[in-house]
Amino acid sequence: MNNLISRFKTSIKEKRFFKSLFKKIYPYLIGLILTFVLKKKKIKLCIPKNDIIDDEDLPLSGRIFEFYKKMKKDQSNKGGMYIPSSLWQKHIDKDFFY
Repeated sequence: MNNLISRFKTSIKEKRFFKSLFKKIYPYLIGLILTFVLKKKKIKLCIPKNDIIDDEDLPLSGRIFEFYKKMKKDQSNKGGMYIPSSLWQKHIDKDFFY
């Protein structure tokens, strides 16, 4: 508790307490103002359009997918030195499941 009070005192002496407090509270104040003071009955949602898939990228993505399938198949035959980390293994198992 004394450490917290001393930190408050030093930040007030260094004239950074109110600035840092304002930085922390500012988003909440703006949210309250927008929510309660400037009430709007209609909300506009901006939804971006889907990207168009380029047909030239399909062979490349197919090659990458085949590489990961082959890598997963060959993984059991290799020694422990070539096994990927657990995070990378989860990514392979989840995103390149076939």
